[in-house]
Amino acid sequence: MRVTRRLRILLAAVGLLLLCGGAAVAAGRFDSEQALRNFLFGPKLVRAEIVVRDAQGLHDYRIDRGRVLRVRADAILLRERDGTTVSVPLAPRVRVRVDGAVVALSSVVRGMVATTVRDGESPATQLLARER
Repeated sequence: MRVTRRLRILLAAVGLLLLCGGAAVAAGRFDSEQALRNFLFGPKLVRAEIVVRDAQGLHDYRIDRGRVLRVRADAILLRERDGTTVSVPLAPRVRVRVDGAVVALSSVVRGMVATTVRDGESPATQLLARER
């Protein structure tokens, strides 16, 4: 089926309006840093990669969140919200918190929701978990 030039222009204009309208809605959604933080790191988070530059150079932080399937001394297995299963290596001195309290790694059990933070391909240095 042949698409006329006028129809192509109309479709392009509609697409542009939808794109701009979506951007306007998204921009209005984040009227504060807290709103942006809540959106990006709230309960809908699956995984994130954040690049930060400080005095030591660039850091490529990787954040994974999901249901705990298995915990070992050197790794945690998570099922993320999109169904992906990921094994995150853990640093020997990983800092573990469950519901805000500092605990031993053995306190993290199957079924909890956990978030790990690591710098690039390094093992996770932080593990934050909460009860089901």
